[in-house]
Amino acid sequence: DIPTVSRADDTPMRMAAFGGKGDTRDFARAELDHIARIFPEARCFHNRHSNLHNFRSQLSKELTHLHYSGHFDLNPVHPELSRLTFGSGEDLYLGDLNKRSYEMTGLELVCFSACNSGVAGATSHGPLGLANAVLAWSAACSGNPLACFRQ
Repeated sequence: DIPTVSRADDTPMRMAAFGGKGDTRDFARAELDHIARIFPEARCFHNRHSNLHNFRSQLSKELTHLHYSGHFDLNPVHPELSRLTFGSGEDLYLGDLNKRSYEMTGLELVCFSACNSGVAGATSHGPLGLANAVLAWSAACSGNPLACFRQ
């Protein structure tokens, strides 16, 4: 049996997890199933339910933990066009992360388990990849959540 995780101070943990599409779908499904066993209160979104609407909707619910398991495509020429692909086939472009609809007030932990999450492209302002974009995104939000990346 896998033990469930709870917070030491008994405050509610609000977690959402999203799975990707394509060659990572089976891996993402297994990872999200594992998260659901460890965090029974987590909202896990697979296939067509893993989409931009649900992603924005969950962010607006003052999540404490956000997890994405899927694929990341880096566009080295235009890094802002690099993207995460949700199970629905919809893409979240890095250039869109700073839009108001993606505020993450209250998040304590953001985890991206995605192919190519450690690679970066260059812009006139320095490197831009998934890690750089999410760290900038989190720095712009209150609370400055911890971000982790796994390829």
